[in-house]
Amino acid sequence: MSTLPNHWSRTRQSFVPIAHMLLPSAFILMIVLMSWGSVACAFDISELGNGRNYAERYYDVALWCRDNLPQDARLGAFSSGILATFSERNTVNLDGLVNADIQKHYRNLTLTDYIKERRIDYFVDKAYTLSYLDAYSPNWWKQNLEQVVEFPCDDRMGPLIVFKIRK
Repeated sequence: MSTLPNHWSRTRQSFVPIAHMLLPSAFILMIVLMSWGSVACAFDISELGNGRNYAERYYDVALWCRDNLPQDARLGAFSSGILATFSERNTVNLDGLVNADIQKHYRNLTLTDYIKERRIDYFVDKAYTLSYLDAYSPNWWKQNLEQVVEFPCDDRMGPLIVFKIRK
């Protein structure tokens, strides 16, 4: 069995304490940077002209739904987190991130069938998400959604809209 030359042994011995000091610091720095990025995306980047950021505006929509829609209303949204938490209404996630049931409908291009199956009464989301519905069933939203209220936003994502789904 061969042994390492003496200089390799000294290098390894001097490197180990430095690595033990730097690795925890690097890990903490990585966590801080990742957290800052999430906060910046949610609160700083999407500032609206009315002084309320995107998350606060979605909160306004959720409270409107709580105060104005029937208690048994079923809501559907691609961005459902704030809505589900504060609207006090049954909310179905349509983006598939927390809803595995919807994945087969994405694969089969039957998203609008899923909306019917889940008996969703209201579609609540950003205006540009209507293009997602169009991808699965062209013009479905034009024939089946009736706008109830719009919350204007001064950003590139367009307004947040509450639609009643015609049965």
